[in-house]
Amino acid sequence: MSNRDRDSSGQTSQSLSGGRKGSLKSPSADRSRYANRAPDINNLHGFRPERRDLKWDMPADDLDDFFFEDQYLLMLQQIYALMETSLVLGPRRMPYEVSPWSIPTADRSDMTLEQYTSLVAQPDPLFKYPWDTLLLFERETQHYLTAVMNRMLHEMTFKSLLFGASNEQMKILIEQDDTLINEEGFGRTRLRAEYINLFLKGRAPPLFWEQVDETAIGITRAFLPVIAWIRKTRIDEVASIGEIHQQIHGIVAFTAWLAVCMRRSVSIIEFDWPTPGECDLPSSNTENFDDWVYRKALKRVEQYGRKRGSHKPRRARVMIAIAPSAWRYTLSPDGYWKVRLQQKRAVYYHGLQDDMDEKKEHRIGLSEWAAKQRAEGEGDVRSLAGQFWRYLGTMIVALFLAWAIVHRGDPVQALW
Repeated sequence: MSNRDRDSSGQTSQSLSGGRKGSLKSPSADRSRYANRAPDINNLHGFRPERRDLKWDMPADDLDDFFFEDQYLLMLQQIYALMETSLVLGPRRMPYEVSPWSIPTADRSDMTLEQYTSLVAQPDPLFKYPWDTLLLFERETQHYLTAVMNRMLHEMTFKSLLFGASNEQMKILIEQDDTLINEEGFGRTRLRAEYINLFLKGRAPPLFWEQVDETAIGITRAFLPVIAWIRKTRIDEVASIGEIHQQIHGIVAFTAWLAVCMRRSVSIIEFDWPTPGECDLPSSNTENFDDWVYRKALKRVEQYGRKRGSHKPRRARVMIAIAPSAWRYTLSPDGYWKVRLQQKRAVYYHGLQDDMDEKKEHRIGLSEWAAKQRAEGEGDVRSLAGQFWRYLGTMIVALFLAWAIVHRGDPVQALW
């Protein structure tokens, strides 16, 4: 990480603070008071996000190492800015028994957030409910949400042969790739870049903004339970769903523009993500992005060892994979140049050294945990509804009997 990413204390430049410590209590029926407050995606009906100004006529020669390094860092900073302004946890603490994952999604079958979370996170199993801790501690929450959104953007924009291409353009690019499947990478990339620059001629791809709209609404929809959860922790005024969606839309547009620039370049850019749970420290290619979080994990292990008498060997493991390493390969007369644009960025916990022992510690996956919490939350709501109707029925019968006694003397005769 460059000096511009760190302040004088050595912490990451984002203004983060630590979360509370300690284990969590078991879920209970109290969660029903919090389970059904997710913002409605229909509130965006008719909402038209402002389109971000983007530069499309950049000469291909300007798309060099410095350009891609700076623009990718800017993209990451924009995501963190969103988490710091609109999706930051507030001071209000939810009851310990309320799981963040009990909040329903817009679509009951939608597991997008859980799927992407599993790609970027493996929480510390020393907590009683590890998956909940991703959304309980302010610092970890910002890293986690940044990682999820960054991974979504990579999958939805960078992997496309040309984001926003028309159907005809995409067909040509796919056929070209299939035809040159056995060619070396630089030949395929160079020919693809020539076609793309010919297609665009200094303009945006024809379906660019349509696909930006679709991608942005998909990410906003996936984040609805998170937005609802964070709102519950805030005591001050919070951003509306429209304001949050506007920010997401701007980040998607910028990232998609960067993806198009990558496809216009004749060089090859390769991303390599950290794997949650892997041991890759110390490493010259991976950065411990938040040492404060890791030091907190070391203290947790120390307390656990004193309490349980467990002293198995341990080492750093990836808790949150924030960003991949990026390598740029450029053809040269003597072969090719390989330049690292950025390191992997990850946040760590202190896990067991043995892989099999560590695997046993992770007893439940996120999709299963979230489904369980939502089912229990819905069950609590149904249980409360049943209690209400039984109570109402009892009150009606009691009122009728009281009326009968007053007016007829014999409640049994009053029925006839």
